[in-house]
Parts: sequence; C-alpha cells; structure tokens
Amino acid sequence: MKILSLHIYHFGGLRDCKISFEQSGLQLLFGENEAGKTTLMDFMKCMLYGFPAKNQSERRYEPKNGNRMGGKMTIQHKKYGRWTIEMVAA
Repeated sequence: MKILSLHIYHFGGLRDCKISFEQSGLQLLFGENEAGKTTLMDFMKCMLYGFPAKNQSERRYEPKNGNRMGGKMTIQHKKYGRWTIEMVAA
C-alpha cells in the first residue's frame, strides 16, 4: 500500500492542508520542532484506524475553531487499485 495524497480538512492546528506524494521512491518529511510532523503522523493513523473517543486517553486533535476534525487519504494498492478514505469525526 502506498499513500498518494492527503487532504486535511481540520485536524489540530492543520486546516485545509493538501499533501501529494510522488509515485515512486522514498518520501521524507522533516521540519522544525512544533512544525506538525507528529500531528501529520497521527492524522494518518486516525484515517486508517478511526478517531479516538472522548473517553479514551489518546491525544485528540479537535480544532479550536469548533469545526469537526476530518479529511481524506488516497492510497494505491497493487491488488485492489486506488482507494480514497474520507472521514469526519461525529
């Protein structure tokens, strides 16, 4: 499975953020402290496994402006083709 693109609607401090990954080769994300690397990693995890419930101890990334967190992820799978996963927290 390869992640092709991300579109973050609202997730923590990230808002309307679009990221495309090249079709081949290794992708490396780097940045200064507090640039959003962990937030981006947690967004991808939430898209694949679901957003944590309010009663769970995991870090939540609810936007401060009151919008619901969510976004979409497009992936490519060798056997099953291209998929788009879209999720918005309830």
